[in-house]
Amino acid sequence: MASFQEHNRTLDDWRAFPGIERLPEGNGAVVMTFDDGTKSQFALLPDGNVDPETAVGIMMAFAQKHPDFRPAGTFYVNQDPFELGSNLSTGLRWLTTHGFEIGNHTTSHADLSSLDSTGVQKELATDAKMITDALPGYKIRTMALPYGSNPSSSSLAVRGSYGGTSYGPYGVMLVGANPSASPFSSDFDPAAVPRIRSAHLPWKCTQDYEWDDWQCQLENNPDAVYVSDGNPATISFPSSEEGSLSSRFKARAKPY
Repeated sequence: MASFQEHNRTLDDWRAFPGIERLPEGNGAVVMTFDDGTKSQFALLPDGNVDPETAVGIMMAFAQKHPDFRPAGTFYVNQDPFELGSNLSTGLRWLTTHGFEIGNHTTSHADLSSLDSTGVQKELATDAKMITDALPGYKIRTMALPYGSNPSSSSLAVRGSYGGTSYGPYGVMLVGANPSASPFSSDFDPAAVPRIRSAHLPWKCTQDYEWDDWQCQLENNPDAVYVSDGNPATISFPSSEEGSLSSRFKARAKPY
């Protein structure tokens, strides 16, 4: 089993979120994720067009009205994604050719903390096989933990094998509940990436939904937001933050 340090070195090529270094200068990164692969997220009509009432359909319609918006996101799927059945290859190919990604969410949406090592690897390897059988040659880059539960050996969420199928290395997505640190920060843990949920907030505040609440917090604290300098060869940041840069990226540092 690879050590966490070896996993980190592998992620130098993975770059945590593909495309983040190609952001134009002055832009921030929002990575949208969808768990469970439901029909409300994506469905194809009999004519082959995406259902406009799904999340993907809404995003595509928004992009038509706002050409500077590029539809993108990662769908973490279980068995029979989006209830596509025999149309699985067609549906997943539609998503990946239109800029979306497919991630591993285990075959049965299993609570990985309740399984032994073999059970964990079976869940992840069989889900990976289903995806790559439908999309030959496709590289799955991340997985999302069902219920946010890590296996007792957390490294098995990152990589493993079962029945002749290997998976990983994966970035591992948690269920919540706050923005992620910059992938270039020493605080960024690719094996435990937090996400902001869109769920209704269980507490009283000025916003009804968790995303709205965090959006308000980030707008009021713009210095906490990752912003691209537009140059993939450099990582720019205030000199006061130099201690937060991961040592792996020191050669690319451009403090100001």
